[in-house]
Amino acid sequence: MMLRSWLIKGMCALPLILGLPATWAAEVNTPLKVVYFQDYPPFSSGAGEQVHGVFIDILQEALVRRMKQPILNAGYPWERAQYMVKQGEADAFVTAHNPDRKLYTDASSETLFTAEIKFYVRKNHPDIDKIMAFTQVAQFKPYKIGSYIGAGWTKTNLGGFDITYFPLSESLFRSAAKGLVDASPDIAAMARPYIVRLGLKEELAEVPHSFDTLHYRLCIRKNSNFTKLLPEFDKTLKAMRNDGTLAEIMKKNNLQ
Repeated sequence: MMLRSWLIKGMCALPLILGLPATWAAEVNTPLKVVYFQDYPPFSSGAGEQVHGVFIDILQEALVRRMKQPILNAGYPWERAQYMVKQGEADAFVTAHNPDRKLYTDASSETLFTAEIKFYVRKNHPDIDKIMAFTQVAQFKPYKIGSYIGAGWTKTNLGGFDITYFPLSESLFRSAAKGLVDASPDIAAMARPYIVRLGLKEELAEVPHSFDTLHYRLCIRKNSNFTKLLPEFDKTLKAMRNDGTLAEIMKKNNLQ
């Protein structure tokens, strides 16, 4: 009986021994289920448990190594990943906390990454010179726009536009190069290296103007107990920024 009592007390004291915050120590043995877009290199690539990239590296360092919070990572089509969080099949994702996502998630104050939105157009487009001089989103209204399914910026900012959606970023860029769409918006940090990787650098051009800035945050479903992690996650991410760990992760993934 005494041994059992010691075991119980020892298990209860373990979070304190590990130095875990009391507000979320109770959840430490339950993995946080995080889902990602499976075709968003270098931030997240790979289906299911094969997903890897910048966002995974950051969460592994912050949550698992520093906060001792286990996580389960999985990659899916982006629309499905968001649906999973919304329906309670997963706990969190990393993305811009736009008005729609604010309805069902709480987000970190600290950002994992800040990115510029650019438009991409094929170099042999008949209006290439005109499009390359655009500085307003509204100027793209007469054109057919390509985007991937689940793209929040497109839904928020291109209402009323003629939009064709593609399941993956790869199919989007290949279709833009073939002229199936006139222009495609995306973050430059993802689009630039991916276009090179696909061998489309000589076919697609980046419109010079920056049309928006997105701040990527850890977003956790509002009715999840894991929202308690967010204040400590903010402190941890800030520490990682200050001690150079974030910069090392960016460099490892060819982001500067």
